[in-house]
Amino acid sequence: MFINVGEKIKGFALWFMAISIISSIIVGIRLLTTRGLEVYGVLVFLAGFLSAWLSALMLYGFGQMIEDTNEMKSLMKKLVSTSNLPSSSSINSITHVIPQSPPSGNKAKEDFIMQQPEKKTYIVDRSGETLACPACGFEQRANRNICFRCETRFES
Repeated sequence: MFINVGEKIKGFALWFMAISIISSIIVGIRLLTTRGLEVYGVLVFLAGFLSAWLSALMLYGFGQMIEDTNEMKSLMKKLVSTSNLPSSSSINSITHVIPQSPPSGNKAKEDFIMQQPEKKTYIVDRSGETLACPACGFEQRANRNICFRCETRFES
């Protein structure tokens, strides 16, 4: 029942569109043949076709999204199984190789960024209450060791 759900939703979308269009044609013809309701017949033709098409388009897109998600999941599992990472039933087993975000708190963030070797270190003048970052120009407190905007390191 829950196997190939995306494919089933896409099939249902096509059937739904076909039945809705046929229904709007039948009701539209019926209204066109009734004296005084010709305008409503044309409206039912147009609105019925448009609503059936848009509804089917959204349903079909949802089914395609489910199929693509399942394909990505199987590719991720294959990637994990072919790598030298420890195997697990969950994709979350690869999170230990993803760099962790900096800890919260100003001092902890400064310590974390100071460990990162990529950023250039600038010698700055701390004589005033504020200083402007030489790399990006962001003005901040003079007691900062790292720019809050670009994470450039400062030295006295």
